[in-house]
Amino acid sequence: MGVYFTKLISFYSVLQIIKQISFYTVLTEFMKIGERIRNLRQMSNLTQEELAERAGLTKGFISQIERDLTSISLDSLIKILER
Repeated sequence: MGVYFTKLISFYSVLQIIKQISFYTVLTEFMKIGERIRNLRQMSNLTQEELAERAGLTKGFISQIERDLTSISLDSLIKILER
């Protein structure tokens, strides 16, 4: 019984580590959204001012998003991606 319990605890520990790594990976990828927005804007040959005007946002806000200095709401993200 002791060996089985030890293996169960070890398996549980491995699962916890995998969950933490997965969460970290998702969080890290999500945090790179500013870089992705910048790349999409540049591929569309838009300046920050042009994107801001089209999305109804300010150039300063676009700049902060691209540098990952602020978080972005889902509504703002949709406005940017629709343009």
